[in-house]
Order: sequence, then C-alpha cells, then structure tokens
Amino acid sequence: MPVLTYGFNAGALLTQGGWVSFSCLLAGHFLMLVHTTYDAAQHVTAMTLGSGTTEAYNYINVRMQLMEQKATNGSITLMDLTYNYSSTPGASGSGSMQGNSGQLMAISSGSKIYGQPRDETFGYDNVGGLVTASGWAEWGRQYKYDRWGNRTQTLDTLNGNAVLQNFTLNQQPGSSPTAPNNQVAADTQNSITYTLRRRW
Repeated sequence: MPVLTYGFNAGALLTQGGWVSFSCLLAGHFLMLVHTTYDAAQHVTAMTLGSGTTEAYNYINVRMQLMEQKATNGSITLMDLTYNYSSTPGASGSGSMQGNSGQLMAISSGSKIYGQPRDETFGYDNVGGLVTASGWAEWGRQYKYDRWGNRTQTLDTLNGNAVLQNFTLNQQPGSSPTAPNNQVAADTQNSITYTLRRRW
C-alpha cells in the first residue's frame, strides 16, 4: 500500500512530501513536493513540485506581504502575478487614506496565467468587507451586506448591475421561525431547508 511521507528542515518546516510505493525499490518514489525553501521569517520562497514546476514567492520586506508569485516549468512561464496593497482614498472604506491598506487592492496590470491577462482590482467597506471586484475588463462585481456582515446581494457591474445573487437571512424576531437564527430565509433561485443541526 502506498505511504505518504514527509521531510522537514531543522526548523520543523515541511520541505518534502510524496507517495512512496510499497515496492519502492522497484517502482521508486513519486514526490508531489520535491523541495521547499523559506526565508528568515519562515515564509515560503520557493517550491519545486514533482511535475518539475517551480514556484517562487517574493515579499515586501517591511510588511511581509506577498508581492509576486511566479510558476515556471522549464522555459515556460505558467503564472506570473504581482500583488498591490496600495489604496487610493476611500477604496478601503469611507474616509480611508491613501497608502498601504494591509488588504489586497489589486493584482497588477501585466499579471498573467498561461499568457492570459489576469489583472484584478478590489474595494472594501469600513469593516474590511469586499464590496467591489473586477478583472481584466471581462467581469465586475459589487457585493452588498446586511448590518450583521452577511452578504445579501451580488451585482454584475458590467451588465447594468444585474442581480446575480439575492437573498436575505432570518434575523428579525417574529419571523418564521420565530427567533433570529442567521439562516437563509429567501433565495431567488434556490429552495433551502435545514436539519435540526442547521445544515443545508
């Protein structure tokens, strides 16, 4: 029977992992994760996968935020994404200032996956909830929430704010069931029932 094995460095961080065949002397090892390296802050900086794909990660030194993620296999670049945390005034909530918001504000222009553009932008409300998102001029979304922070609506901003998702939660005493329970009370496309353990 195959056995999943792991390798660790002196700091007890995972460096290697893969399946070992029960007849490994004949079949050899199949490593899903061949090698992993870390920086002094224990961030993953590079990974080599069993397929030969290598992933590299670069960070902003001061804030230790992921700045770039790149995957290559030989001479082929599979993915190259650059992350941006700089916010314009108001983009991280009413009254927010320009500067590093601590939240991902954009996957920068020029970022690609398999050669295709994958730039994206994001906007947030005062409590850090995602309120707008758009990508490579092909899609755009706006998200609305109730006062408890539950998302209640998703709009397509590139299609006249067409409603893609619209539902409410039972939060008001006197509704059915009689006590607030944070369950979906209505949905425009789905019929939802719950078990006694409040599972869908």
